[in-house]
Amino acid sequence: MLALAGFTARLVQSRAAFPDQRFEIQGLFADEGAVTMAWLWSATHLGDLPGFPASGKTIRMSGLTIYGFDDRDRLTGHWQVTDRLGVYQQLQRNAAAG
Repeated sequence: MLALAGFTARLVQSRAAFPDQRFEIQGLFADEGAVTMAWLWSATHLGDLPGFPASGKTIRMSGLTIYGFDDRDRLTGHWQVTDRLGVYQQLQRNAAAG
């Protein structure tokens, strides 16, 4: 479980490296207490990451997030699948080219 402090730290780190992050929703589906969203993410690599200096290049990733809700429509959590390997490979290519 990710507590507020951990979420905040993750968000600060992510925004430092990719300040112009954008999500494009590809599909949104609801079914019995859950909402599923398919999305595309893109951002410009403008801040250093460990092992990857800022490249100024656009990085792209696809993903799917499932949000769970209780019987009073309160968010109870989420489960996410993302292409982090693809992001890593893009960062590697950009570092090698730079």
